Amino acid sequence: MRYVFIDTNILLDVYRFSVKDIDDLKKLPNILNRRNDIILLLTDQVVDEFERNREKTIDQTEKNFNIGLSQKVPAHWQNSKYYGEFRRISRDLDSLQEKWKIDVDEKRDKEELTVDKLIHDVFDATLTGNTDKYIDKAKIDFELGRTPGKKADPLGDSLNWEYLLETVPEGCDLNFVTKDNDFSSIFDKTKLKPHLRKKWEKQKKSKFIIYDSLSSFFNSYDSAIKLAHGPEIEKLIVELRASESFSVTHKTIEKLSRMIAFTDEQIIE
Repeated sequence: MRYVFIDTNILLDVYRFSVKDIDDLKKLPNILNRRNDIILLLTDQVVDEFERNREKTIDQTEKNFNIGLSQKVPAHWQNSKYYGEFRRISRDLDSLQEKWKIDVDEKRDKEELTVDKLIHDVFDATLTGNTDKYIDKAKIDFELGRTPGKKADPLGDSLNWEYLLETVPEGCDLNFVTKDNDFSSIFDKTKLKPHLRKKWEKQKKSKFIIYDSLSSFFNSYDSAIKLAHGPEIEKLIVELRASESFSVTHKTIEKLSRMIAFTDEQIIE
């Protein structure tokens, strides 16, 4: 069984400029629905932090976005035969951006953006853990330097840490997806800080593996699937090629759809 925890910063990344982050998030609900070997963990702390920072993240992104061409043009460029066409296209783009902005703003305020739906699908795909009971312990441990956290937000990471220590079963590895370095070793960003790692391994007798993106987790997961199910995938592909009936083809494709990893050679075949 694979336990996966997604930090708030990963969820907020879908409101920035990377389409890859959106594509990765799209995969998650499908994987959770199709396979029974992954359990996604979230906390009310993550959900609350997401809700508090959604508008701020969108605002920061939109301030850096402008498709118009209304910037000043050097005087010696204005005598070019292309200057008039440039000004016309610039005005058209400014008009388009204004209409575009009205459409996006309306969906943003109603939380009806495509990425909003993706986030809600992720939230709906898991039971969110309550962290209230860990508040007192998290405060003490953070003050003593025992748990991860930031001075600006001393409890967020600590609450998540306490929840994970109690929730992940002994012997089960945790895949922790985050862009923050609060949990990471200085020398190896995929590993916990030494004092946290010692506590985790002593108490959970398992690994705490850190990924800086969903993409890097999926790559690791795909490799494990290939190793465990490679022969089975090959057998199903042979059956699919030999199939002469719609029902057999349909059943075989359904089985293959549960296997998220394919080699390049299998895809070509």
